[in-house]
Amino acid sequence: MKAREVFKDCEYAKVCLQRAIDENRFEDAKLFWFAALAMLRAIGHVLRNVDAKQHGDNFRDALEYRFKLWKQDPIFMNFIERERNNILKEYESSLSEQATTDEFYLLTESGDRLVTESGDALVGTTTITTLVKGNGVYSGTSPADALTRALAWWDIQLSEFEEIST
Repeated sequence: MKAREVFKDCEYAKVCLQRAIDENRFEDAKLFWFAALAMLRAIGHVLRNVDAKQHGDNFRDALEYRFKLWKQDPIFMNFIERERNNILKEYESSLSEQATTDEFYLLTESGDRLVTESGDALVGTTTITTLVKGNGVYSGTSPADALTRALAWWDIQLSEFEEIST
């Protein structure tokens, strides 16, 4: 099925997104996020406009029935559809940078705390910035995790239609 090709490309976009996040290339990550969300929604469009034409009436009828159910499914409507619409119709992203700062004691090679002459422990800080879903469904989670959930949902849907098409 052609929709499975879109699914696989979306999986690849998710891998690229995660790699960009891991490497702190947030502008690249944003582009992969946009691409992945467009492809998440394109899976349904390709099912309806390409695959349904190739696989006959049973496939098409099942797809029309399922589309009505999907439009009530929170993952489809509140994540796949809404996120895609926010990007393609308003150019709004739900991603935001999140910084966390951790403090740690500076230690000697033997594991003892380094201290000042007055006995105060020397403390270092580290700040890690990452990209998270800042709002909407899956708020506060990694964008890659949100995509993983949506892809898992689509995988189930596509598997059922692959059975019908054979």
